[in-house]
Amino acid sequence: MRKQIDYFVDAIKDAKIKVINKEATAEDLIGNYDEVIIATGSKPFIPPIDGLKEYHSAEILYEFNLPKNKNVLVIGGGLIGVEIANTLVDYGNKVIIVEMLEDIALDMEMVTRKLNLMKLKKANVQIFTNSKLTRVEGDKVYFIQTNGMDKEIILENIDVFVVAAGMRPNKELIEKLEGKIHYYVVGDADKIGDAVFAIQSGYFIAKEL
Repeated sequence: MRKQIDYFVDAIKDAKIKVINKEATAEDLIGNYDEVIIATGSKPFIPPIDGLKEYHSAEILYEFNLPKNKNVLVIGGGLIGVEIANTLVDYGNKVIIVEMLEDIALDMEMVTRKLNLMKLKKANVQIFTNSKLTRVEGDKVYFIQTNGMDKEIILENIDVFVVAAGMRPNKELIEKLEGKIHYYVVGDADKIGDAVFAIQSGYFIAKEL
């Protein structure tokens, strides 16, 4: 992804596109532009878990956030949760995944999923499926396995909590622009997808304009 990002940054410079390094507000846009393309991306969905106060999402993968040699609980075993877990094990972390569905990484491409699951197994990552977190008490977490037994499981000595329970489109700006300026919505701000979907949606809207 870094090569792709660098490519687009260079393309913007070559095209002499004006870049304003600030978060756009409705006041910045309304009355100043004829049309707007909204590419505000998505936000993590944070499930209501009693006692869960300090946690990370995908930003834990920034170099300055990466834990090392910690006990990490990843809440959510979809594509994002599995990729986070696979990165964290590279830094000596003991990782546990808790997922509500019957299996993990179900939204991953088949070959990528197989490779990721092999790495998790090799790293001895604990995986609890059909499991719903009920509460957090300090470094202790409680969850119910809903596979017919409704068995409560308690995990202790958790150093770091990571929430990877899915993403939601970031529509905060869109709601403020409704009926006041003509806009288009692309990428995750429209619907959750991958990088290919986001890039394509932006390309086709720009081409249309």
